Amino acid sequence: VSWIIAPTAASEHPSVSTPLQGADYTAQVLDALTANPEVWAKTVLLLNFDENDGLFDHVPPPAPPAHDPRDPARLLGGTTVAAQD
Repeated sequence: VSWIIAPTAASEHPSVSTPLQGADYTAQVLDALTANPEVWAKTVLLLNFDENDGLFDHVPPPAPPAHDPRDPARLLGGTTVAAQD
């Protein structure tokens, strides 16, 4: 197991980094891993962010519709997940 921790300049944290810098760092890691097919064939890459639950986003996370307590088979309201056009 190896842990790769991005430098501050690629951390995507506000005021010290941007998503573009983080994406560039991720691409560099992927390039290094895929440069050797033998290594890549035995590699599992998990990309993790230290923010959790989507609660730091500018919008709330999607929520399913609620069940009607009087009729559990019926849903109340609609989902907050937008339909794709």
